[in-house]
Amino acid sequence: MKIADTMLLPRGSFKVLNAGKPLHDDDLQLVAAGLKEGAKLTIVINTGDAADSNPELEARLNAILGESATPLNMLRLRQSIQNYVDFMSLDDLERYAKKKGER
Repeated sequence: MKIADTMLLPRGSFKVLNAGKPLHDDDLQLVAAGLKEGAKLTIVINTGDAADSNPELEARLNAILGESATPLNMLRLRQSIQNYVDFMSLDDLERYAKKKGER
């Protein structure tokens, strides 16, 4: 698995450090990055700029996550939703749009 997929975080939202040195490509697989079994990594999360936030979306995510609404969990939830949308077929999207239109 790629580092971003393993961490369930959006690409570009974090940096991975190994022995204090950054791994420059979060799209690599852990093995391809030269890491060995038992390597200890440091993950530095970039929770984003306040200008990037959408207050309505943040409120809904807070409602879903409750007390677990930490910046890390918010990023992971966003990535999970993005993964779900990325794997939807055109038929799935049409069904969703149709249901949304019926409301």
